[in-house]
Amino acid sequence: MSKNLSKQNKTQLLENLAAVKAYLRAAEKTDETKALIARVEEVEADLRASRYGLVYEEHREEVEELLACAAPVLKEETELSISAGGVCHALIEGDNLASLTALKADYEGKIDFIYIDPPYNKGKEGSYKDKYVEGEDDFRHSYWSSFMRKRLDLAKELMAEDGVIFISIDDNEFASLKLLCDKVFGEKNRLSIHHIQVRYGNKSLNEKKDFQEVCEYVLIYAKNARKFTANKPAEEYSLDKFCYEIRETGEYTEEIIGGRRVKIFKKGSFEIEKKNVGCLGFLKATWASGSVVKGNASGKYFETH
Repeated sequence: MSKNLSKQNKTQLLENLAAVKAYLRAAEKTDETKALIARVEEVEADLRASRYGLVYEEHREEVEELLACAAPVLKEETELSISAGGVCHALIEGDNLASLTALKADYEGKIDFIYIDPPYNKGKEGSYKDKYVEGEDDFRHSYWSSFMRKRLDLAKELMAEDGVIFISIDDNEFASLKLLCDKVFGEKNRLSIHHIQVRYGNKSLNEKKDFQEVCEYVLIYAKNARKFTANKPAEEYSLDKFCYEIRETGEYTEEIIGGRRVKIFKKGSFEIEKKNVGCLGFLKATWASGSVVKGNASGKYFETH
């Protein structure tokens, strides 16, 4: 069934289904007619459901078939073990869906930070549905979305309530990934989308392309934005630039602007003195550009004068 129906087409389909259901209910009550009525009602509910976002086909992977009947177990390779400072780290090699499933047993709800660099789906670079997908495959975006949704769901289960996930991507699947993450983590938990410059004009670019993409993206989501707190490093800030003091030397006028009483000094009715030592009580030189912000008193003054 098409997911992209116009309102008129959907209304017509619902009317047709209602007629079919009425016919079946008037027919002899058998197990077959009861099953058909139930199926018609399922289709009706599907049609009436509100939809917004990414639509793709669900694709079953071979590893899912294995996970359905067997639990993955991590096997330690002791000869590859590296001990440094008593800290234990683990490098897991294997299918990431199976690996995430194995981690869930011990680490569900405990992971503070996740970074993933998924396949960018540029063509023959990743295996979905257990085969390489060529760039001209009409369903490659659908395979990719199905592939990612399962792994994002597991990643969310592993995250602590104050956990955060960073995901790298480029233009090929940026739009799909953003909609997937909005669905899995919730749009309200999207913390940021960083634009990362990865290519530069003075370096070698692909001359076969008319337009050169120089940026990729990092999507950042919290499991619960209200519980996430960013670790912002602090450092000593110099007050040397805070070295200006304004002294009133003449008359001023007062106006009520934006509900506030504002003193307005004309040119020549004040002096700006630069001090030798800066401090918090002084002012700093600054500049402004762009549109006037109308939400404060000074912005409203400039707008009306």
